Amino acid sequence: MGYAAARFGHVMFPENVYEPALACAELLLDGVGKGWASRVYFSDNGSTAIEIALKMAFRKFSVDHGNLSDILSNIEDDKKAELMVLALQGSYHGDTLGAMEAQSPSAYTSFLQQPWYLYLA
Repeated sequence: MGYAAARFGHVMFPENVYEPALACAELLLDGVGKGWASRVYFSDNGSTAIEIALKMAFRKFSVDHGNLSDILSNIEDDKKAELMVLALQGSYHGDTLGAMEAQSPSAYTSFLQQPWYLYLA
């Protein structure tokens, strides 16, 4: 770890390509990503990975269905539109606001959460 810290210092993953990361990306694309993924995005921590996954999901929705704000503004008043993120009860995804919104309410999240979380028994 000291060697890596001395070699790289501060690393911004989107701006760097180095052999081990490239080899890992190729393995991921040939394995779990085969047939549907064309890119790999590496994150430096779990909270950021969750934030990135949420942004990717929202981006995919927008590409497939149009801009989310346009869709919501065109819905008739008597119809209810919902945007939800699937989460597991008792889960922990990190301490960033987006990651906290993707976990069940707790003493640490309830007052900050968007109304994404709906408990389904």
